[in-house]
Amino acid sequence: MSIDARRDAPITVCPGCGNSSGENYDGNGLCWECFTARTDPAVSNGSTPKAAKAGTYSPQEWAQAIRDGLQRDEDIAMPFPFDDLNRSMDGGLRFGEVCLVAGYTSMGKSVIVDQMADSAARAGRRVHLYMTEMTAYQRGLRLLARRTNLSFGSLRRRYLTPEIWQQINGELDALPYGCSVVADWTVEDVCAHILENRWDVAFVDLIHGFHYQDERDLSKTSSAMVRAAKASSTGDHPGTTIVAAAHLNDGQMQGQRSPKRPKPGLHSIKGASSLKQDADVVMFVHLEDNEDGIPTADGEVWAAKNRQGALGSCKVRLDIRRMAFRAVTSEDGEHGKAPF
Repeated sequence: MSIDARRDAPITVCPGCGNSSGENYDGNGLCWECFTARTDPAVSNGSTPKAAKAGTYSPQEWAQAIRDGLQRDEDIAMPFPFDDLNRSMDGGLRFGEVCLVAGYTSMGKSVIVDQMADSAARAGRRVHLYMTEMTAYQRGLRLLARRTNLSFGSLRRRYLTPEIWQQINGELDALPYGCSVVADWTVEDVCAHILENRWDVAFVDLIHGFHYQDERDLSKTSSAMVRAAKASSTGDHPGTTIVAAAHLNDGQMQGQRSPKRPKPGLHSIKGASSLKQDADVVMFVHLEDNEDGIPTADGEVWAAKNRQGALGSCKVRLDIRRMAFRAVTSEDGEHGKAPF
């Protein structure tokens, strides 16, 4: 009897795993997972099926997963904070993707990551932020500056009147997502926490913040995040998008006469080449330096890699008062002042 014919034999319970499947792949009632496990050459004893790992789909299950994705009521894209990027990149990131956000020191990597988190939360996503370099209080002041009309500087100096306190408390009572300070966590701890909580989007700032000695360790960190993003798609959960900030290699500045930092590319990411290879999307944020090598407020955010679609870019200006980028319009001036 052919395998196709055996599928049609009515059964209710698979003798291998005990699950009801309605499938019959060997004439004895085995479901697809137990049938493939039994026929695996690595299984020494054919009478005891090896349990299939999570993520295995029969042809019917694969087809249904595709149908479910196409028929979802909610928008499956996690929008970027800039319309130009959303238009060129099909609305934003997708579930289960890994995105790197790379830039030089003091170029606004964390600012972009925070704005992406805000954008995802506004779109109804369950968001969580993992930080290796800042405290919850330090990052919280940036969040308040973005969500209120209070300057970041006044919040740092704590110039707080009763009216300002009322505004602050209103925002704090409506925080859209939480955070974890992971300076003493391993990347495996972070990935386990992501899988346990089944976030829609997890932001890691930054991937170079985990202890590593060489490129091999960085490659393991990258691989762990990719596994977490892909393995997170189970059952009714479409998967977790992981966005990680990344350093650039300052060594490319050696021998350069100008103090201005060059516009980066994929080759500029610090450490293992696997970082850019593993990521589905690689984005850069870059502010133009002045003649003294100090970043100005004007720059660009762009995608240099998008495994599933088109690339995009957006001219931006950093509002240091609110610790946020905004898209540059025709009404903006030629050049911004140095923000730092």
